[in-house]
Amino acid sequence: MFAAAATPPRELAVPPRPAGAARLLLVVEYRPLQPGETLEVRDADGTVLGRLVPYGRAEAERRLRYRLSVPAAGVGGGSLRFQFRRVPPKTAAAPTRPPAQQGLDPAALPAHLEWRP
Repeated sequence: MFAAAATPPRELAVPPRPAGAARLLLVVEYRPLQPGETLEVRDADGTVLGRLVPYGRAEAERRLRYRLSVPAAGVGGGSLRFQFRRVPPKTAAAPTRPPAQQGLDPAALPAHLEWRP
């Protein structure tokens, strides 16, 4: 089994806040993970902002979209610094394969910030 692996830190500029917008979301697109596997999103201090958890099954080529609410404390100087941390299943019926063999590189996941009402 592979231990949790963190990606290099990333930084996204916070877009201008439109009128009526109340919350900032980190939007991430990813492919299905192994059953029981999660992808944590951590801020620059290592605090877990949330976890991306797949529900159900999807085709391997299909990307899923996940929206994670970003706390105001996580944004500093007009940008959000974060990293993904891949967490393998607690119990695995089959051996966990390395990320390169699974077709998912968390460091390359498309991500952006958006405001929502």
